[in-house]
Amino acid sequence: MKFRLAQNNIEPFGSTPEDCGAYLRSELERWTKVIKSAGIKLE
Repeated sequence: MKFRLAQNNIEPFGSTPEDCGAYLRSELERWTKVIKSAGIKLE
C-alpha cells in the first residue's frame, strides 16, 4: 500500500477523527471557492 501511495505522490499521515474532519471541511471550503470562481458547472 505504501508503494502504491508513493506512486501517486500521496504521503499517508496519522491523525484523530476530529483532525481528519477539520481537514476535509477546509478542503471542501477551498475547492468550493475555486470551482465557483472558475464558473465550473456540473455536466
